[in-house]
Amino acid sequence: MKRIATFFLFVFSLWAQWELIDSVKIRTIIPEKGRVYIKFDDPIETLTVFLPYDSLTDLAKAAVRRSPSWLAPDLAENLRRLSREKQDLYANLILSSSHPFVDEISFQVAHISPHILSADNFYPQLLIENVTYLYRIDSLLDYVRIIDYGEPSSETAYYSTVLYRIVSERGDTMEILSPKEIYYWFILHPKISREICTYVDSLTGEPLPPPRGKFWRGYLFYHADPGYPPLSEYLLPVRTLWNSLRNDTANNGAIGAITNWLRRVMEFRPPQRRTYQPVQIYTQHHGTCTEWGILTPAVARAALIPSVQTRAYGNNHCWNEFYERSWHQWEPVNKMINDTTRYDPVWWNLAAGCNWRGDGFWWTVTERYTPYCTLTVRVFDRDSLPVDGARVVIAGGPQPVNWFCAFAYTDQNGEAQFTLGDTNSYDCAIESDLGNIPFTRIIERARANTHYQCEFNLSGMMPTLSILPDTFPQNPLNRYKVEISSQSQGEILFGMHPDDGSLFRERKGLGNFDFFISDSVNFSRYLQNEDFRALLFTKEINQLETSFVFPTEQPYYLVFANDERIGNGIDLSFSVKLYKALSGLREKKRNQRGKGTFLSPEEVHFGKEAKIYNPLGKMIKDKSQIPPGIYFIEEGNGRIKRIILCTRRKR
Repeated sequence: MKRIATFFLFVFSLWAQWELIDSVKIRTIIPEKGRVYIKFDDPIETLTVFLPYDSLTDLAKAAVRRSPSWLAPDLAENLRRLSREKQDLYANLILSSSHPFVDEISFQVAHISPHILSADNFYPQLLIENVTYLYRIDSLLDYVRIIDYGEPSSETAYYSTVLYRIVSERGDTMEILSPKEIYYWFILHPKISREICTYVDSLTGEPLPPPRGKFWRGYLFYHADPGYPPLSEYLLPVRTLWNSLRNDTANNGAIGAITNWLRRVMEFRPPQRRTYQPVQIYTQHHGTCTEWGILTPAVARAALIPSVQTRAYGNNHCWNEFYERSWHQWEPVNKMINDTTRYDPVWWNLAAGCNWRGDGFWWTVTERYTPYCTLTVRVFDRDSLPVDGARVVIAGGPQPVNWFCAFAYTDQNGEAQFTLGDTNSYDCAIESDLGNIPFTRIIERARANTHYQCEFNLSGMMPTLSILPDTFPQNPLNRYKVEISSQSQGEILFGMHPDDGSLFRERKGLGNFDFFISDSVNFSRYLQNEDFRALLFTKEINQLETSFVFPTEQPYYLVFANDERIGNGIDLSFSVKLYKALSGLREKKRNQRGKGTFLSPEEVHFGKEAKIYNPLGKMIKDKSQIPPGIYFIEEGNGRIKRIILCTRRKR
């Protein structure tokens, strides 16, 4: 279905002078089926903002203000999903913390799944212990240093990251600064994959409050069971993160040292009881790839090395990766470092490799390990409108059995993308509030370097705004106007990991939003999901720059809407400035009253003597290409004529 973007703008005076009387500037996440709106009330002469997060407590709002500005939207989004009691609990942790811990504690509250933060067996002091040990261990290690940029008392965009010493492939000793996102997500974040994120009993792996309950960061770095060396003993003499050597454990910095330590304290054999808790895995000192795949990134993060678990469900295996300018393969149990060639085709035909982030987000990394194909799945409703927020599940692997191997959520275009290994066959299933599609064969014996596409239509219907243009009064006022500037900072994909139920958020591209201005009656109809009218509206945009003069004294509502999304949100920044016309000023007399002359661009011919102005009074110098809008023409005799170039354009 083609969407129509219609623009209506009415400006009443070229010559009026305006005084700024109020303004707002905000960045926020608008959830699915949500909105942000601003009310203008003539007698009050102010702009009142209504956010999705008005359910936040005062303490929670104060914590958001104290957090780094780049983190504030995510922190507000996570806090609003908690009870008021939990909001105040975590807000107090942020407000009572001191530099340099504020950003780390704020990040954890913003990006640990709400169901974990709300759980009775989660102990909030873990967030403080986690960052305390992070800085304490940092002071002992020679190959890494935490760098803090700015602080809450003097800056709003303060952050931390890590600086490493490495030896490059050419043998040069270098210092490498890691991106801050890598530091927060893959060193600081206290959850690795499907383990319970809390203090646990080292013998049973069950939640247990401290001091008997242990959290993996400090425990793995300092503790040593009888007969085993502590990790710190292996790392304190090390001077480099790694020396860029493939499969070398003898002279390969901290990566080599950790590989050797793991092989010293762990055996490869099936456990009597499967566990996902790093502390318990260390205590039992044995396991298969599952246990090794969880313990390795916990040990690496304890040593301030970014690391993830890489899962290959379709091949029943997992390994790890560490980050140094890019992600590198790592599997200590097999003494593999930066070796991507052994899995496929030596061991099996890889279906998909996926990296697991602490909040539950997954992304495919298949292309690093095998010849691969790409897949785009498109999901539509029954009227062929794209469906956002649908979970797309892929099954594949060695035949005749297809295993679950990857999942992703659709964006605003109804699309989800994957990289998959060649030679395998793949099935696809769709899960959405608008309907489900069972597993269906979509690829038969995939070929490398091939792009596959498939489409599904669900039985339900996407929501749509029923909006019509409103008419202006015959004698509009010219007292107040607003200037509006807005920019999408990204579409937010909300999802849930199918393995452990963690709720995640992930930004993807520039998301679109709708914008309109309506009076009270029509705004009320909009809230009741009825047909309504707007004096100005535009749909499916990712930025907006416009101005608007209020035609009457009644209240008006400026609405940034995300109503036509059922799963995904929008990270939106906007500013609105309110102006009042200075008293005693009048329009210059012109030869035409009312709404002006409506013309198409093809009908307009400007004389050489004519001067053309936009509604802000700026002269238009290039008369050959004037976009649609409202303009004033000053002819040679000094008379002023208003024309309105009006058009509709399709998206």
